[in-house]
Amino acid sequence: MDRPLRLRARFTREAVDSLRNATGDEELRKAIYSEFGTRLYEDFHKIRKEIEAWLVGDDDEEDGAEGEAKRPSIPEKRRKKLLDPATWARDRKLLEAARALWQVMGDEEFPDFNTFRRDFDAAAKEHGIRLTAAEKKLIQLRLGWRDLEAREVIKKTVRAKPEDIEAAAAGALHGHFLGKADGRDVVITYEAEEMLADWLKHLDEVELYGADDPLFPATSLKATATTGFRADGFERRPWKTTEPVRKIVNGAFTAANLAAFGPHAFRHMLARHAARNCKSVAELVATSQNLGHTDVLTTLRSYGQIDRDRMRELITGESRIDLIDD
Repeated sequence: MDRPLRLRARFTREAVDSLRNATGDEELRKAIYSEFGTRLYEDFHKIRKEIEAWLVGDDDEEDGAEGEAKRPSIPEKRRKKLLDPATWARDRKLLEAARALWQVMGDEEFPDFNTFRRDFDAAAKEHGIRLTAAEKKLIQLRLGWRDLEAREVIKKTVRAKPEDIEAAAAGALHGHFLGKADGRDVVITYEAEEMLADWLKHLDEVELYGADDPLFPATSLKATATTGFRADGFERRPWKTTEPVRKIVNGAFTAANLAAFGPHAFRHMLARHAARNCKSVAELVATSQNLGHTDVLTTLRSYGQIDRDRMRELITGESRIDLIDD
């Protein structure tokens, strides 16, 4: 499963104020708010044309005063969202709700995000602050920060069935965990880290990458006067070789004081895991396509080999575990 998300939480001015731009395009929304202020909430229909003209930028104008930077035009996809008054109204609602709850809950730091979420929901209900589940989650996550020493954030718990307890004992409760709640066995699902989702959102909304652009683009290098070259963002192209990936992976293993494995070992591990756990032809085909294989037989030939002893066990029925071992 994905690594469980671990968070602490606390109301701070910086976190609360960031909700003014919760919809996205934060830097651009800050600039628009600086230009138009509270009229964005009170008279949006009256200033819409001004905002639209501001978003077009200075690309079509002649050079301004000496030293004055020109504002670039904002792409249409982003302009459409910025010109939707509902997004501004929603962000204002989130900001005001967070400020009201801050007054109730104070500045206490919560080392357990689950406790913070419970108290947050109770305070909102008690004081009549009406928020949807999605709005609550957005505010709560803005007030939290990652901490590897914090408790895992629980996504949901359901009452455990006998087969769940058996699966947990066999180490086969994939992606879930067995725990206790009110003295009863429950199956716990944790929230997963969203770093990859955040990166994809950045590529899509900020860098404006498309389907043909690399997911992890090459590092951009900049010459310096004293140290040769240093990393300076990234370029809109794939890496030319696998060497940078190997250096990153090996560096991570070294930092964790573990024996190093090459990048392809991760692909091999995931493929073997999928081959052992696929329960239908459709799941196997999906795995093959995800690996980039043109034919599912490539997946089976590469990762589905079975030794002679294992073949005998499966054919004669001596083993009840119908899985492919490493």
